[in-house]
Amino acid sequence: EFRIRLLYLHPSHLEEGLLERILELPKVVPYLDIPIQHAHPNLLKAMKRPYSPEKILNLMEHVRKLNPMVSFRTSLIVGFPGEGDKEFAYLLEFLKLAKFEYLGVFPFYPEEGTPAEKLPGQIPMKERLRRKREVLRLQKEITKARLKERVGVEEELLVLGEDFKGRRFGIARLQAPEIDGLTYLLKGSHLPGSLVKVKITRSGVYDLWAVPWDFKG
Repeated sequence: EFRIRLLYLHPSHLEEGLLERILELPKVVPYLDIPIQHAHPNLLKAMKRPYSPEKILNLMEHVRKLNPMVSFRTSLIVGFPGEGDKEFAYLLEFLKLAKFEYLGVFPFYPEEGTPAEKLPGQIPMKERLRRKREVLRLQKEITKARLKERVGVEEELLVLGEDFKGRRFGIARLQAPEIDGLTYLLKGSHLPGSLVKVKITRSGVYDLWAVPWDFKG
């Protein structure tokens, strides 16, 4: 048994029809990692990202209508040269609309010899780090709300191991290994590597708890 998880999908190469075909494949988990970097049109242009925030939102809406269980992850850069208060506020509002299940955010670091190193409007590192914390605070609430919607639904769990409390844990289809949360299996003694049909019983900020689907009790 194996599953395929799609990571680092470039937004400019994604089309609705292509994603429909891919997500119909039985071995592909309903999970799409799409690093958008930013949402404000001016910042996307400065980053040489040839797509619009509207394209991202429309794509996510279309996919979620086809399969509400699809999980989205993205990666962002804050503090890019030219990201003023208005552009940063725009990004936060975009995240409220998009409702990614998970995301990663990084402060801008200029690489020597790149065009971005010499762009006007450089942001102090202290402010870049503050904006990173603000994005994470917002996303924490979004992730918590998105995971709460999973309670009571059927999932497939890949068991990874056992923690120091003796609890089996693994990743559900909406969780990528190492970068997203975990799902704790409250009953059963399934071995690492097992694929288990489970029912989500509880959610937290980043993690889920589940029991085997056929568990009676």
